[in-house]
Amino acid sequence: MTHRPSAAARWWDAAALALVAAGGVLYAWAHAGMTSITRSQVHRATIDAPNLVRWNNYRMTSNAALALVGAGVAVGVVTYFRARRRADAPIA
Repeated sequence: MTHRPSAAARWWDAAALALVAAGGVLYAWAHAGMTSITRSQVHRATIDAPNLVRWNNYRMTSNAALALVGAGVAVGVVTYFRARRRADAPIA
């Protein structure tokens, strides 16, 4: 006989899914922004060029998005092992 997941376990699963989904959407948005920059008119790149500043902002956003995805995966792995440990416990 298996245990039913508790409400807290379902909340942790939902949190993991939300983190991964938010990271994926944010990453897709940053990718679209970077693509729009590469399709715009090319000018000589300088340190304070507007497109270079925008590119760096999108790059930092994509790094934050990947961190969100990583956090979501970490939460999912932890909840998996917690549920597995609970399922291996003897039923009282």
